[in-house]
Amino acid sequence: MEQPEFLQLVTEIRMHMMRIMKSHAASAEEYFRDKSINRVQYGVMRILQRESHTISELSKLMVLDPSTLVPIVDDLEHKGLLERNKDPQDRRRTPLSLTEQGASLLASCSDCIQEDPFFESLKALDDAKLIYLAEILREVVLNLPAGQNILCDVHGHIYKSVSELSKPS
Repeated sequence: MEQPEFLQLVTEIRMHMMRIMKSHAASAEEYFRDKSINRVQYGVMRILQRESHTISELSKLMVLDPSTLVPIVDDLEHKGLLERNKDPQDRRRTPLSLTEQGASLLASCSDCIQEDPFFESLKALDDAKLIYLAEILREVVLNLPAGQNILCDVHGHIYKSVSELSKPS
């Protein structure tokens, strides 16, 4: 493929990906506004649903700076959705965990994935196209720096998420 054509395709792909993410972010913010949280707070709560973590651990899992997470955690704590605990083995650690109110709010968000326009647009694809799209995206990720680690993280997250969604209520 000639360089100009390649650059045009790369630009088009990048723009489509940005529009998809922007649409998803807007849809998620709208959904969570009714719940009085935002999508990052939802992400924190989803992670804490599985097990307690410190802000530092959350930072690594969410690929966010700890200074970004502090006000998010403070707000969730102020709303009574999570609590800071003491680690009996290490008094420097302050693990965070969901409160009953936080777990209840999280349970009420179980339908948020299905209400996303991106989810609907993927449902419109036939199975073969959907599988092919996932394969292409995996290949693109593998070609990124630390691509294998990214794929492992994504697959771990997917496994945990699917396990939670398939648990009987």
